[in-house]
Amino acid sequence: MAKTTKLLKLPPYRPELYVKRTVAVSFWKDSNDLLWRATIFSRQIGHDTLSTKAKTYVDLIMAIECSLKSLIMSLSLKDETPESAYLVARRCSHNLDRLYQEVKIRAKNRVKLLDRSAEEIIQKANNLGVGYRYDITAFMFLSQEDWFDRSRRSGWISSVINHDFIGKLHVVAHELNKLSGDTVKKYLGKYARVNTKRWEETDARHSMFLTTLGTRF
Repeated sequence: MAKTTKLLKLPPYRPELYVKRTVAVSFWKDSNDLLWRATIFSRQIGHDTLSTKAKTYVDLIMAIECSLKSLIMSLSLKDETPESAYLVARRCSHNLDRLYQEVKIRAKNRVKLLDRSAEEIIQKANNLGVGYRYDITAFMFLSQEDWFDRSRRSGWISSVINHDFIGKLHVVAHELNKLSGDTVKKYLGKYARVNTKRWEETDARHSMFLTTLGTRF
C-alpha cells in the first residue's frame, strides 16, 4: 500500500503576527550589524585608542538594546498588537536595565535568559550610555577621575571603557544576539511566508502600523 504524504498544516494567517515578525527581525538585524562593526573595530591592531574603545562600547550596548527590543516583539502577548509591543520597547529607550527587566517578565517559563554574571555586565554597561561615543566626552570625563581609580580601572568611566570589560561585553552581546534570533524563529518563524492571496491585507496592516505610530515610530 502506497504511503501518503501528510502536508504540513500552516497556522491561521494573521497579518499582525507577520508585522510582529518583521519588526523583531529588523531589530535583530540591527543588532547583528552593530556587532559586526564592533568586531571590526576590535580587530584593528595598532589602533587601540580611547576613542576606538568608546565607539566599540557604544556599538555593543546598542547591539544589546536591539536584541532586547527584538525579544520584546517576539515574546509579545497573543492579544498584544504590534504597535503596543513596539511602544513598550521604545519607551525603554536606551535603558538596558528597563529593557532586560521587561524581557524577563515576558520570557518567564518560555525562554531561558542569561546567567546572573552576564546580567551584571549589562547593568554595569548601562551606567554610561550612548552619550559616550565621542572622544572628547570620554576623554573629559575620564580626566576627572581620581588618578588612583583610573590606574586600577575602578572609576566610573575607566571600569567600563577598557579592553577587559569591553571583551566581556562583546561576549554577552553575542549571546543575546543569538538568543533573540532563535526566539524569533521559535515564536514567529512560522509567519515568515506571506500569504500571496492576502498580500493586500498584509500590506494594509503594515501601513496601519506606520500610521498608528506616526512620529513615535
